[in-house]
This record gives sequence, structure tokens and C-alpha cells, in this order.
Amino acid sequence: MATSAKKRQYTEAELSQDHPHSPPSKRFKPPPAFWDNLSKIPLTSSALKELSRRYTEQSCSQPEVKEPRTRSLFPEFKQRSQPIIPVSKHLLKAPQVDNTQLKYFARQGGPDLTKLRGYSEHTMSSLRSGSKRRGSTDPSSATSKKAKSTSPYNRGFEQHLIDHGIYLENRARAPENFKEIKERLAVPRSSLSPSRFSEAAFEAFQASSMRAKDEDDVLRAIFPVISSTDQDNHFSARNTNFGNLDPLTDGSIVPANPDLYYGARPEQLDRRIRDKLSGHIIPSTMQDKPMAPNFYLETKGPDGSSAVAKRQACYNGAIGARALQSLQSYGQSEPIYENSANTITATYTDGTLRMFTSHITPSVGPTRRPEYQMAVLGAWALDGSPEQFRQGTAAFRNGRDLAKVWRDEFISAANERADFLNAEPPILESTDFRRLSDTTDTRLTEESEALAHESASSASTHPVEEPDTVHTSFSHRGGDDILAGELDHGSDMIASPKRTGMGSEKTGSKDPGSGGGTSSRRGQSKK
Repeated sequence: MATSAKKRQYTEAELSQDHPHSPPSKRFKPPPAFWDNLSKIPLTSSALKELSRRYTEQSCSQPEVKEPRTRSLFPEFKQRSQPIIPVSKHLLKAPQVDNTQLKYFARQGGPDLTKLRGYSEHTMSSLRSGSKRRGSTDPSSATSKKAKSTSPYNRGFEQHLIDHGIYLENRARAPENFKEIKERLAVPRSSLSPSRFSEAAFEAFQASSMRAKDEDDVLRAIFPVISSTDQDNHFSARNTNFGNLDPLTDGSIVPANPDLYYGARPEQLDRRIRDKLSGHIIPSTMQDKPMAPNFYLETKGPDGSSAVAKRQACYNGAIGARALQSLQSYGQSEPIYENSANTITATYTDGTLRMFTSHITPSVGPTRRPEYQMAVLGAWALDGSPEQFRQGTAAFRNGRDLAKVWRDEFISAANERADFLNAEPPILESTDFRRLSDTTDTRLTEESEALAHESASSASTHPVEEPDTVHTSFSHRGGDDILAGELDHGSDMIASPKRTGMGSEKTGSKDPGSGGGTSSRRGQSKK
């Protein structure tokens, strides 16, 4: 009996969601803002529940005033009350004509209530802020206060992504490196050759795939074979809530929670860059986990939905593209858009591996927000044949290696720009200035002494002939005028020792007459 009751409860819980196979941990009730911002509301059970909740909230906004009931008034109240007839019984008793008219009347919207007392027109968006009186026990109040975000298991999640420029199919031109990526994925790997991965190994993989019943079984038993032992060279984490990132849309959807993702070690990136770009590149509050992830995996069990896995892959890929673009644009004046894919996502559902690229493009609409495009790389039925397994597994490993190359290049370039932008000019201390001054003074002194020594050496080796200039000295003679003859005679007397001092050869060769003639001409010129 207890088992059937639990089964009935679980079935009712399943039917309350849009997707019957969503696990209990991933069921979320979208907040009112999620429905208000959708451009097109799908007809789902959660949408009808939200509509019912809003009508209930509107009806409870006007508290009903009830008169106290006492024992004396109870008989009178019982006499005046009339039995309530259900609508179904009334319709059974009514003629067919009345039923047809009633159905037509209901399809047209029912009676006009605008003239009723207390009627007010409330739009869907205004109802979300409606409040009820304190102390109400209506369950709608708890729902509005504890409403959780919308997950990919809700069919409105895809419409929400599209409204915010995140597309599950490529609506722009393909990334420029799309062909190169496909060629890189198709490269065979020696670890998957028939000599190293035999038919018996493939049959064991098939058996594990048949026994897997949920996501945990897939990650535990199947993916170690696909990822191989060289996974130790790649930094990864599982089932991590990306709660540290800035919202990719308007914050009304749940943070991403990939089953498996690959990223860089935190110590690879400069601390200053990590602090500045934390909201785009560090997904978890546990900061020792991989950062700037650009390779993701989403898995589903046999009963899982490939549509949900694709929504999750699109969401994850947009987060990875934003992270890599933030690293690429660090230190630049404007964001960089190269129309090249640098993020790869993969899904594994019911034995089939699918891979996608995600890249960011500039906005072309009035919202001015960037857009994210997802393109299909290929699909492989890994449990179909050994050849399909080798091709799909090689694509997975090659894509993981390629994502690491992109990630490491962007991190290295960002580190170089950080060093360049934060470089400071050298600062000289006071002791350095004194040392520089002493060195300069010493150098100038040595240069002056060297020049003086060169001048002395040149003078002793090559005597410089003094100019033939006469220096005269006269004493004042009481204001008397000096005669021309006295000037000529005095000049000769004073100038003769000068000429004698220049050398004996010049003195001996000079004729006194010629010397006097010269002095006479100078005296005439001075006169």
C-alpha cells in the first residue's frame, strides 16, 4: 500500500512538470518575471498554473469581511442558505440548444464584468507585485516569495534564450574557422586503432551502454572509455553550479550546471585579470575549480530528452563564448568580434554523441547586446559499430585538445597585456641622485684635466707666436700734451724688449732702421 501511494505521488509530481522525465533536483518553478518577459508563452502545465495563481492572488487581494457566527444565528443561516448545484449537473439537465449557446458564450470570453463594483483591470505584469494582507495562509503567497528560476526542462526556456539573442541554430554566417574545426575533429588517433581498441573492447562498451539507466551511470561507466586515460592532462570538474557568474540574460533562469566541463587552472591567469573578469570566467565560488571553461558535456539516460540536452548545450556554449571573448578583449578599447568559434559543447543521449560550436557575434538589433550562435559539428552513434565509436571518440578527444589550445592562447595573450598595462617606470631614490651627481662631477673633472694637459703639451711642442701688439704705459705729466716725437721714441723703447724676447734669431736679423720705420707708422696711425 505504501509503495503504491509513493508511486502515485511521484506520478502526480511528474505530471506537474512540462517534462515527465526531469529529475526532482532539476524541477524549478519559474518566477513571474520569466513569463512576463517571454515574447510567446507556450501552452504548458506550468504556464496554466501561473495563470491560476495570478487569478487566485487577484481574488484574494480584496479581503472578505465576514460577520461572526454564533449559535443563535446558525439556524437562521442554515435556513437562508441554498444548496450549491455543480455546473456539470446543471448542464445535464439543460436542453441541447442551451448547451450550444453556453459553449459559444464561453468561447467569446463570458459575461462583461467591467461594470461590477470593485472590478479593476490588472495586466499579467501588474499581478506579480500584488500583495495580500498580513497573516494570510494562502499557498500562493509562499509560491511568489519562494519562486525559483526556470530550468532547461521548461519548454519556455528555449524561447527565453531566443528573446535574449542566444540561438540554438546558427542564424548568422558560419564561423570562419568552422571548416578547420571539422577537419581537426576528423583526425584519427593512434589510441583508437584496431590494434589498441579491439572488438572485445567495443563489445564491453556496448554492454555498459545498455546497462546505463541514468546520467550518473553514463558518467561513471561510459565516459571514462570515451575520454581515455589522458584526461589527467585536462583540468575538469563535474556537476558544478555556475552561481558565481553574471547572469547571461535577465537573471530569471537558473545558473548553468553542466555534467562535465573543462577549463584552465586558476594559477595560469594573472590575479589582476581574474579579479576584474571574475563574473565572466570564474564559474564557481570554489575558485580552485576550472576557470574560463570552453568545452562542455551534457549527458542523459535512456529516458532523457535530447531536446533538454540541446538547450543545456546552447546555454553552456554561450557562457563559454562570453568567457573567451572577455579574455580576448582584456586591455582593449572595444570588445573584439572575430566571428571565430572558440567553444565546443557535446551531448550524449541514448548512445549518440553530438557536438556543436558556439561563437559570439555583435548585435544587429536595437538591444545592443551581443548574440550567441550554435552550429552543429556532427553526430556519431557510438554504440552502433566499432568504426562509429572510433570516429566519434576521436572527435571528442580532438575537440577537447583544440579547446585547450584556444584557451591557453587567450590566457597567455591576456597575461602579456596585463604586464604591459601595469608596467611602472623606474623610480630613482635620493641616494641614486647623489651617486649620479658624484659620478657626473668626477667625469667632468677628469675631462677638464685631460683638456688642460693636451693644451700644455701642444704649447710646449708647437710654440704659439704672440701677436705683434705693442703695450704702452704712460704717466700723467700734469695734463701736458704728448708730442708725436715722444710717442714714437717711447714706443721704440718699450717695444724693443718685446721683440727681443721672441728669440735671438729674430733680434739679430732685424735692422734698426726697419724697426724704427715700423714704429713711426704705428705712431702716425695712433695720432
